[in-house]
Amino acid sequence: MIKLRYFALVAGVTVGLAAPAAAQTAPGGQGGAAPGTGNGAATASANREENASYNSVIGKVGSNPVAREKARQVAKAKPVPAAASDVVAGAAVRDSKGVALGKIESIDGDSAVLDFATGKIRFPLIGFGKDQDGLLINLTTKDFLALVAKAQAGG
Repeated sequence: MIKLRYFALVAGVTVGLAAPAAAQTAPGGQGGAAPGTGNGAATASANREENASYNSVIGKVGSNPVAREKARQVAKAKPVPAAASDVVAGAAVRDSKGVALGKIESIDGDSAVLDFATGKIRFPLIGFGKDQDGLLINLTTKDFLALVAKAQAGG
């Protein structure tokens, strides 16, 4: 029994002596300088390079769904003028907010007959835009219907 107590005492002293030495080694037991004694500028530079490399790889892989969705919305938010060949009979037309407005019934020269909820109207081909979802006009439905009402009233 005495030998066992002696062993525990020696083990405790050994662990107590090893702790200060372990505190001076780098994390992970790799050795090196104690914290706060290294070259901070070199470490910061190495970290910046590693972060830049990581961000470059992540950017190429495209694993950031938030950035991907934002890019999709930006691309969608930028309609371009529609070519005359884009405006065809049967094509759906949306307003500037993307709300369905009506369909192209027919093409007549430089205008299209737009069939919408409350009637039909000629709309100039140069007034159409397009995005990845199809044709649109640069008016909200409310503004479009107000202009139609004004035109029908002779104003």
